[in-house]
Amino acid sequence: MISLKKALQVAAENGIKDLSLRTSNNTTLTVEIDNGVPEKTQFSSDSYFVALGAINGHKVSFHADVLDKNTLPLMIKSMKEQKDYTKEFDTGLIVDPKGLTYTGHPVYNSKVGKLTSQDLISVSKELYEAIKVADEKIINLVTEASATTGVNELVNSKGLRLKKKEAYVVVSWFAVAKEGEEVVSYSDVLILKDLKLLKKEKIAKETAKMLNDELKAKKGASGVKKCLIKPHPSLVLIQSILSHLSMFDIDQNLSLLKDTQGKKVFSEKLNVLDKPITKDLYSTPFDSEGYPTCNKELVKDGVVMTYLYDQEMAQKYNHEPTGNGFGSTTIHPALTNVEVLPGEKVHKELLKEIEDGYLITSISGVHSGLNGQTGDFTLSGEGYYVKGGKVRHYVNQLTLSGNILELLKNVVDVSKDQVVDYTGSRSPYLLVKDIVISC
Repeated sequence: MISLKKALQVAAENGIKDLSLRTSNNTTLTVEIDNGVPEKTQFSSDSYFVALGAINGHKVSFHADVLDKNTLPLMIKSMKEQKDYTKEFDTGLIVDPKGLTYTGHPVYNSKVGKLTSQDLISVSKELYEAIKVADEKIINLVTEASATTGVNELVNSKGLRLKKKEAYVVVSWFAVAKEGEEVVSYSDVLILKDLKLLKKEKIAKETAKMLNDELKAKKGASGVKKCLIKPHPSLVLIQSILSHLSMFDIDQNLSLLKDTQGKKVFSEKLNVLDKPITKDLYSTPFDSEGYPTCNKELVKDGVVMTYLYDQEMAQKYNHEPTGNGFGSTTIHPALTNVEVLPGEKVHKELLKEIEDGYLITSISGVHSGLNGQTGDFTLSGEGYYVKGGKVRHYVNQLTLSGNILELLKNVVDVSKDQVVDYTGSRSPYLLVKDIVISC
């Protein structure tokens, strides 16, 4: 391996003086327990190297899996060949660190890198045993645990030197249950900073409940319904539309939120932050261009507050970058961690406000079932039928249809209780009226 500082020096010596270099190196140890038996122990690594700069005002770039003594000469050769036919590149897009402040480095647990395969096997077996004994109807169960450590570095020819270390544990499980001729499954995943935070008995109880509810599933009632949407599917819906705040999409006339800044587009109950700076392992102090990130209001009382800018879009529209430039070889403005702010009632109180509707537990098909040009959607879902403010039974086949903008205008309340999902985003439950449900 060659250091980024050394690579910058060699590139400058070869006439490439305007340059930004970025690397990511991660190692992961994974174990799998299949029906109580260790099935897989795997050690893997994932890395990439990206270079972006200019020669004589023309854009040059290079991408490889690693930066070593073999790839560095290839980078220089490739960039010199590109300079004669690539488009012009403004070196002002390379981040100048003068006057910039970086905060919010993620929580780093050095103990994660010291976990052995035996440590992971032990926790996977314990989780397996906890879930297995929770319900005798479980006929197949796979648990998996992995420990990942990594380093992301970014340097450039203007003196920028950034590094972010990360360490986390991923635990997942997949259970199959059978009763009579009925077979159902349930799976989930958690990302933790420490294995000690794994609540095995709680997971076992929740898994058994979900499997039993699915086994007892009945047909639901179709119609226009009031629904309480759990935090994870709420995030799926909200992130799908707020991704349209990317100034690149707006510039390309691809955004449903073009010309909406300062306008009330959503329900006044919706207040949403873009929150890269946190006090946990999800904190992201800088974007892919090396610009510092910051927490910002995306939606306040239903009003769109800001668009998302990378360096190029900020320059084009005479706006400060927002620290949302993300990507590998191609960088565009994107969301970081989303936080939907809570309301005043716990979700059980909101459930009582549903006379005839659903508690939606999952939504799928957003990438194919949501029209990015009109906002119309037809999505698959699962959940509980609610009658008279009480959960009646599970329904494992629902179709939700409508328009994403109209749906988020129809949010009548949000819960006090929030949930953090495995990506680091956070949301309460959403109480939404007039969702078209088909069964």
